Amino acid sequence: MKILAFAASLRAASLNRKLIQQAVTILRAAPGVDLDLADFREFDMSMYDGDQEARDGIPAGGSEFIRRNEAPRSKLRGITEHSFEDFSETKLNPVASYGECSSSSG
Repeated sequence: MKILAFAASLRAASLNRKLIQQAVTILRAAPGVDLDLADFREFDMSMYDGDQEARDGIPAGGSEFIRRNEAPRSKLRGITEHSFEDFSETKLNPVASYGECSSSSG
Protein backbone atom coordinates (compact mmCIF):
# COMPACT_ATOMS: atom_id res chain seq x y z
CA MET A 1 0.00 0.00 0.00
CA LYS A 2 1.35 3.44 -0.93
CA ILE A 3 1.14 5.98 1.89
CA LEU A 4 1.99 9.68 1.86
CA ALA A 5 3.04 10.94 5.30
CA PHE A 6 3.84 14.50 6.32
CA ALA A 7 3.66 16.93 9.19
CA ALA A 8 1.92 20.14 8.17
CA SER A 9 4.46 22.14 10.11
CA LEU A 10 7.66 23.91 9.17
CA ARG A 11 9.14 23.97 12.68
CA ALA A 12 11.87 21.35 13.13
CA ALA A 13 10.91 20.68 16.75
CA SER A 14 7.18 20.37 15.96
CA LEU A 15 5.36 17.73 17.99
CA ASN A 16 3.45 16.75 14.84
CA ARG A 17 6.73 16.20 13.00
CA LYS A 18 7.96 13.97 15.85
CA LEU A 19 4.72 11.98 15.85
CA ILE A 20 4.88 11.47 12.09
CA GLN A 21 8.49 10.27 12.43
CA GLN A 22 7.39 7.69 15.02
CA ALA A 23 4.53 6.52 12.81
CA VAL A 24 6.86 6.29 9.82
CA THR A 25 9.29 4.12 11.80
CA ILE A 26 6.45 1.70 12.57
CA LEU A 27 5.02 1.75 9.04
CA ARG A 28 8.40 1.13 7.38
CA ALA A 29 8.60 -2.15 9.27
CA ALA A 30 5.24 -3.30 7.91
CA PRO A 31 5.28 -5.57 4.85
CA GLY A 32 3.84 -4.18 1.63
CA VAL A 33 4.05 -0.52 2.64
CA ASP A 34 5.49 1.94 0.13
CA LEU A 35 5.98 5.09 2.20
CA ASP A 36 6.49 8.59 0.83
CA LEU A 37 7.64 10.84 3.69
CA ALA A 38 7.31 14.46 2.63
CA ASP A 39 8.66 17.58 4.26
CA PHE A 40 6.09 20.40 4.14
CA ARG A 41 8.88 22.70 2.91
CA GLU A 42 8.68 20.80 -0.38
CA PHE A 43 5.30 22.43 -0.98
CA ASP A 44 6.46 26.04 -0.75
CA MET A 45 3.65 28.42 -1.67
CA SER A 46 2.27 31.76 -0.58
CA MET A 47 -1.14 32.44 0.91
CA TYR A 48 -3.92 31.67 -1.54
CA ASP A 49 -4.54 34.49 -4.01
CA GLY A 50 -7.25 33.77 -6.59
CA ASP A 51 -6.10 36.65 -8.80
CA GLN A 52 -2.54 35.33 -8.81
CA GLU A 53 -3.74 31.78 -9.55
CA ALA A 54 -5.90 33.03 -12.45
CA ARG A 55 -2.92 34.96 -13.82
CA ASP A 56 -0.06 32.53 -13.12
CA GLY A 57 -1.70 29.16 -12.38
CA ILE A 58 -1.19 27.03 -9.30
CA PRO A 59 2.22 27.68 -7.73
CA ALA A 60 4.89 25.01 -8.13
CA GLY A 61 4.60 24.00 -4.46
CA GLY A 62 0.84 23.57 -4.83
CA SER A 63 1.29 21.50 -7.98
CA GLU A 64 3.79 19.26 -6.20
CA PHE A 65 1.37 18.88 -3.27
CA ILE A 66 -1.39 17.81 -5.68
CA ARG A 67 0.93 15.40 -7.54
CA ARG A 68 2.11 13.71 -4.35
CA ASN A 69 -1.48 13.40 -3.09
CA GLU A 70 -2.84 11.76 -6.25
CA ALA A 71 -0.92 8.49 -6.10
CA PRO A 72 -1.14 7.28 -2.49
CA ARG A 73 -3.91 5.03 -1.40
CA SER A 74 -3.68 6.42 2.12
CA LYS A 75 -2.42 9.60 3.73
CA LEU A 76 -0.98 10.11 7.19
CA ARG A 77 -0.79 13.72 8.24
CA GLY A 78 0.27 15.53 11.35
CA ILE A 79 -1.67 18.76 11.53
CA THR A 80 -2.57 20.84 14.53
CA GLU A 81 -6.19 20.74 15.51
CA HIS A 82 -6.62 24.51 15.43
CA SER A 83 -5.05 24.79 11.98
CA PHE A 84 -7.26 22.10 10.49
CA GLU A 85 -10.54 23.03 12.14
CA ASP A 86 -10.25 26.80 11.77
CA PHE A 87 -9.03 26.91 8.18
CA SER A 88 -9.86 23.60 6.49
CA GLU A 89 -12.76 25.11 4.56
CA THR A 90 -10.94 28.26 3.51
CA LYS A 91 -8.28 29.13 1.01
CA LEU A 92 -5.90 29.99 3.87
CA ASN A 93 -4.90 26.36 4.27
CA PRO A 94 -2.85 24.73 1.47
CA VAL A 95 -4.37 21.39 2.43
CA ALA A 96 -7.81 22.75 1.54
CA SER A 97 -6.56 24.98 -1.28
CA TYR A 98 -4.41 22.64 -3.30
CA GLY A 99 -5.62 19.14 -2.58
CA GLU A 100 -7.57 17.13 -0.05
CA CYS A 101 -5.28 15.39 2.36
CA SER A 102 -7.51 13.46 4.68
CA SER A 103 -6.80 9.95 5.89
CA SER A 104 -8.33 7.48 3.51
CA SER A 105 -8.04 3.93 2.36
CA GLY A 106 -9.90 1.92 -0.18
